[in-house]
Amino acid sequence: MKIEQKENIQKIFGIIKSKINSCKNNEDKKKTIMNFADKIIESKDEYLCFEFAKEYGASLGIDNLYKISDIILKSKNPYLCTFFPKYFKLKNFNKFVKVIKNSPVFYILNFLRTFPNFNANYFAEEILQKGNVEQNIDYVYEFDIDDIIPHSIKIAKEGTAKQNLNYIIGIDSIFETYPEEAISKNVENIISSGDANIDFNYVMMFKPQKDLEKHAKVIADSDDLLLNYLACNNWPDQDPLELAMFTKVIHNHTKAELENRLIFRLRILDKDSRRKIISKYFDIKTEKSNQEFENESEKD
Repeated sequence: MKIEQKENIQKIFGIIKSKINSCKNNEDKKKTIMNFADKIIESKDEYLCFEFAKEYGASLGIDNLYKISDIILKSKNPYLCTFFPKYFKLKNFNKFVKVIKNSPVFYILNFLRTFPNFNANYFAEEILQKGNVEQNIDYVYEFDIDDIIPHSIKIAKEGTAKQNLNYIIGIDSIFETYPEEAISKNVENIISSGDANIDFNYVMMFKPQKDLEKHAKVIADSDDLLLNYLACNNWPDQDPLELAMFTKVIHNHTKAELENRLIFRLRILDKDSRRKIISKYFDIKTEKSNQEFENESEKD
């Protein structure tokens, strides 16, 4: 509703209330309301009709309510078509639903939140075809629908790696069991994105048994020293070939770089603990003095 329209409605309501307050009895009040109802319905202003019905609906009678509902339906205003049937339980509810079905997805989701007992599957195709990634995620998360797989595929095709990871986390927390196909494309999205951080987080959270080598390659290809160190120590199946990928990356860096990550990223401040870790990947028996080693770490 535009500001000018809102102000105009407020002025009209001021006049109506003034007239009603001047009435001597309830019969006069009802007659005044009905007189204004005729004028407002004649205006065919859907917002004015809606606000008038909200304020004086108890006095309007069923015929006038249907007249107002027809004006709102003809406007195809999805906001009004959501909230008018919320306030007034008329027999033409399905007509409002049809308007919502052809409305933007934002209003479809709003309608479903307003009527939580409505069958959400009725809008599945509209959400799939017109909805963006986040709207499809919300649809799956919030409503009881029969088949989430088409929405999962859409999210995989159009979403970021982070959106797909968050989607998988949500699916895992909402559903006790779900078919593998429900997230398989989303996992593929994470792998193909090449985002090592997202991939690492997925593997650490869900400990998958499938495609671990593909996940390992994403992490190794990133050349991220910290991620590869953490992967090497926490990889689910500890497969030697996958561990070798991570170890190779670690060896591509220096001892000082590794110690830097241990100190400043993992907060391992005890020297002996750090040296014990480093000795797993580097020969430190013939290295320089401890002081020189620490100086190299500080320069990194």
